[in-house]
Amino acid sequence: MKKKEVIEFEEKDIIEISKIVIDEDKETALKYLKKIYEILKKREKSHCKTSYAWNNKEIKK
Repeated sequence: MKKKEVIEFEEKDIIEISKIVIDEDKETALKYLKKIYEILKKREKSHCKTSYAWNNKEIKK
């Protein structure tokens, strides 16, 4: 069974993603994705299996 995860981005996150794409900044994109991946891995271990909204505090670490 495939697992699905819901992520909600705030406007400033969308802007950050847009800047990465426009600048074709691969290093920043990889760093951003690694942070998201770490958040998803933490959630995977959580006993709560509900959908999550994006917590911008997590990505700013």
